[in-house]
Amino acid sequence: MSIAAAKEVAGAKNGKKQHPHQNSNLCTHPKSGQVSNTKIKDLLHQRKLFVVLDLDHTLLHAAELKTLSPKEKYLTRKVQDPEFKDMLFEWGSLLIKLRPFVHTFLKKANNLVFSWENCIRDDEKNFDAVGAKESCVLILDDTETVWWKQKENLMVIEKYMFFAPNCPKMRNNYKSLSETKSDEGEGDGALAIAL
Repeated sequence: MSIAAAKEVAGAKNGKKQHPHQNSNLCTHPKSGQVSNTKIKDLLHQRKLFVVLDLDHTLLHAAELKTLSPKEKYLTRKVQDPEFKDMLFEWGSLLIKLRPFVHTFLKKANNLVFSWENCIRDDEKNFDAVGAKESCVLILDDTETVWWKQKENLMVIEKYMFFAPNCPKMRNNYKSLSETKSDEGEGDGALAIAL
C-alpha cells in the first residue's frame, strides 16, 4: 500500500478522502534532504522528533477481499456498521482494519513531527528520505530486519495481524483476531504501550 493511499484510508470519513490530521503538525517533504539545520535545531529545542511509522502490521492490517477466510466474510458487512466507523474500510480490492488506538496515538503523538515519506527501498528501509539527522528520528515498525542500518532508532512493535494469513499452512495453525471476533485492547494494545 502506498503512503498516499494509507493517508487517504486513515482519513476517510463519509466517503470523503482526506488527510487524517489536516490541522496537525504533520509535515510532508516532497524531496529528501529538505529539512534545514536551522529547522532541526528548532525541533530539538522544542524536544520534537521525526517519527517514521510503518503502515501494514504496525498502524493497520490490509487483506485482499478475495483472500478472506469464510469466518472473515462477515467483515464486508461491518464496513457500514457504526461500531466499526473509522476503523474498517474497503479500499478497492482491499479490506483495511486500523489498529485499535491508532487515532488516539496520532493525536497524542502530534507533539512530534511526522514525515510521510516513502522510506522503502526493496527489502530494506531507511530514513534518508526524511532528510533529518539520525539523532532526530524515531522509527516504529514491526520488522527489525529491514532497519538493520538504524537499529538504534528503532522501536519494534508487536505485529498487528487482524486478518488470517494468506498462506494455507499458516492458516491451519493460526486463528486470526477477525476469525475469533476479537481485537487488541484500546488502552493496553501495542500502540498504547509504545506511546
